[in-house]
Amino acid sequence: EGDNCTRNILVGNSLPIRDMDLYTGTIPAHVRIYANRGVNGIDGHLATASGIAHAQPEAQTILVCGDLTALHDIGALCLASQTGLKMVVIDNGGGGVFNQLEFAEESEVFKRFFTTEQTTPLLEICAAYGVHAREVKTLEALDLESIFAEPGSSLCIVKVNGLDAQQARIAIQSSIQMMLEQDA
Repeated sequence: EGDNCTRNILVGNSLPIRDMDLYTGTIPAHVRIYANRGVNGIDGHLATASGIAHAQPEAQTILVCGDLTALHDIGALCLASQTGLKMVVIDNGGGGVFNQLEFAEESEVFKRFFTTEQTTPLLEICAAYGVHAREVKTLEALDLESIFAEPGSSLCIVKVNGLDAQQARIAIQSSIQMMLEQDA
């Protein structure tokens, strides 16, 4: 089984791992799924994905994670830049998992206590590390196949509204699933 692996997918905690479980069908045998549970749940994902990519250069390694997970391990972009790692960062404004709560609403009180809005310039940081990065603001513009075909390491930020992000996350999982089925 290990010799036939052509793709590795590390799925970030919080919403990405839940989405993978809910919206992805059967995973083909040539794909390995990884998860990493750090002390905070989100730490070490870029470094872990880079390690997987380095250890298995013959297989494409993909990281799907949220914006806070990516930013929490931003220094590991120096490792990612050397591995050909493909990263999909779902930017839902930080703390999007809390939007799933029954009392979630667009209010200043909710934003203050349950979200972690970021202004960190992730595109510029990627450029400094030599990682090709792009931002996608609509689902129609999301083309994971072309992103994964790019040479070298790359990062795609998918901007989504925190309260309406479920449809975007389902679309990302569906795109990954279709790509995996085409590989088989």
